[in-house]
Amino acid sequence: MKKIISLILLTIIIFMTGCSTEKNKAIKEELKIEKKEKIVNNEETKKDEEDNNISYFKQHEVVDNKEAKADFILEAYDRDENIIWDKKWKNLYITELELASKPIIKNEFVYIEVYGDLYSIDLKTGKEIWISKGIGASSKSYIDKDRIYITGYYGPFLTCIERKTGKQIWQYDNGDMFWSTSVSKIDDKIVVEYDSAEGAKKALFSEGGVFIGEEKGY
Repeated sequence: MKKIISLILLTIIIFMTGCSTEKNKAIKEELKIEKKEKIVNNEETKKDEEDNNISYFKQHEVVDNKEAKADFILEAYDRDENIIWDKKWKNLYITELELASKPIIKNEFVYIEVYGDLYSIDLKTGKEIWISKGIGASSKSYIDKDRIYITGYYGPFLTCIERKTGKQIWQYDNGDMFWSTSVSKIDDKIVVEYDSAEGAKKALFSEGGVFIGEEKGY
């Protein structure tokens, strides 16, 4: 009788151990894939683009921690919270920088930096219009009429792009200038704010790409 009871107990232990192993495997597989979601409201662009149908964007990152890669997904939603279109970028290597910038709307087009490249996307259909490569990851951009001025966190420091075609007009790079935080236009000068070892600075450029000088930042 004791032998029978021992065999029953042993069978139960083996079964429970097997279940625990399968459960642990499932947990590990679940942890390997991490999903991140960011909602980007379109309030800033609504003021200038009242007739567009985009209410907000969702930015998803599906991260494979084992492979150190991620997929980036951009979804556009209307005011009734229906998805209009989505676009996916696959197998991007993970770094300490963001995979993509916030999308900017101008004249029925969406502009977004993904992994160091700038994309122009049709606002209504989600169709890719053009790609401008090598403008820098974690970019900040400023649109002025038919030009896009864009600065990369680790460089290139400042790139000027033709908005309709994506053609690069000029680019300025300097190994001592990086960590840019914003780009804007003040008094016909393109101003890039950035952090340096000496503190916050402003770099000033002409519209033609000539470096004018620097000022202390705020």
